[in-house]
Amino acid sequence: MKAVIVIVILLAVFGVTRQIMHKYDDAKREERATDRGYEPAPAGPTELPGMPASLESTFEAAKAAGVESLKGFLKQYRHAIQDPRLAEIELDYVIQVSLKSPAEARQVFRSVQQRVAPGSPLHERVRRMADTYQ
Repeated sequence: MKAVIVIVILLAVFGVTRQIMHKYDDAKREERATDRGYEPAPAGPTELPGMPASLESTFEAAKAAGVESLKGFLKQYRHAIQDPRLAEIELDYVIQVSLKSPAEARQVFRSVQQRVAPGSPLHERVRRMADTYQ
């Protein structure tokens, strides 16, 4: 009976330690992402013009579904979205895809960087991201 209790206690300690390590790793990963110039995407609908309101819910769903879904959204609706909103969405995509495919992230970033003029509302964001993606 003592052995069973000791095993249960050891498993509990192991489980708690594992959870703590996962939380620590997540915090470190987020800190590193912030240090590299990544920034979280805006929480709500953006004020930038260029995307029909009818596509906003589709965009939010694609963004929430992950990087592949966002890529599909861009491929399907790129013709209906204009800058600066298109550039903003592509910058969100760059951040999401950078961990999976850094080369693709750099390629998309260069494309956005060429289109964003110095007076654009996205110019500051592009400037902050430039060191990371060039």
